[in-house]
Amino acid sequence: MPTTHYVTKQAILEEAGLSNPVLAELVSGAANGTNKVFTTTYKPLIDANYDDEVDPYDVTLYVNGVPVDVASVDATSGTITAITAPVSGDEVTADYRYTPVLDQYVQDVRDEAEDWINTEMDSVDPLPYTKVPPTIRKIARVYAAGMLLSKDYGYQRETDGTSKDGMARMKQAEAWLAKYITIGGSTGLSNVSGTGVEVSSDPDLFDHYDQERGRYTGIDERFMRDPGGDLT
Repeated sequence: MPTTHYVTKQAILEEAGLSNPVLAELVSGAANGTNKVFTTTYKPLIDANYDDEVDPYDVTLYVNGVPVDVASVDATSGTITAITAPVSGDEVTADYRYTPVLDQYVQDVRDEAEDWINTEMDSVDPLPYTKVPPTIRKIARVYAAGMLLSKDYGYQRETDGTSKDGMARMKQAEAWLAKYITIGGSTGLSNVSGTGVEVSSDPDLFDHYDQERGRYTGIDERFMRDPGGDLT
């Protein structure tokens, strides 16, 4: 398993359409000058700032529409603990994100996606990646999201050809990774085929002057802009 994850759980959930935002919800809990604990309607709460943790920075608690400091968050129960207790008559609301997917489930599909990438890229790049190429982040995100969707929705939900078609997303990620291997990954030293080596040894592949943008671009930038096009 990589020491540095290639993609955050939040990014996977957003790619799969399983990260749900809630804004200005009237949370449950008494505003009486003593109580500091308030509970959201939906749970579990999830990360909102891409650091793979659920903490006070991932929610916004308001008292009468004004943001207030949060002491702690319990993702499973959906409880938000304020530092100062609102007084009687105050309206307490919150912004947060939640998902119907268990956190362990998301971790498992991320591990599977990263293990698959490492297996495929083992003969191409030094692994595991410590500085993750943007292309690898994109492939890991789409592949993991595809696994979530295929397991959650399956073939019986009439998802073929829609944004919920998990198998289609996985196949797209597989095609991107195959192409990334052909051009030599982040090192540009592919050994998968004579054609792959020939293409990846083209110096323009790594130092390409973009007339339209008036600057040089690299593999990952061009791959991300046009994953179906000719990178050379």
